[in-house]
Amino acid sequence: MWADAAEPFTVSAQLQTDDDSNRLIAVSFTIPEKTHIYADTITIEGTNGLEIEPKSIPEPGKIVDPFSDTGDVVPMYEHNVTLTYAVKGSR
Repeated sequence: MWADAAEPFTVSAQLQTDDDSNRLIAVSFTIPEKTHIYADTITIEGTNGLEIEPKSIPEPGKIVDPFSDTGDVVPMYEHNVTLTYAVKGSR
């Protein structure tokens, strides 16, 4: 009998406004201990005519990919991280 593994990560998004009344969206990833997210696999996109532009994206760590046979060094987040984007367009 096979059991489905639970998704180890949680993702939440919060709409915000900065001091200049610009709209922002903060996307937070909760990353459990001994896990990681490949930074280059994260994609945040706007819908319904909204554009999303990076505002504050923390630099990921560079580590040897544990699944690489060639020892590739890749960008990864190993701890909780929040990516902040400016929201452009009308709605």
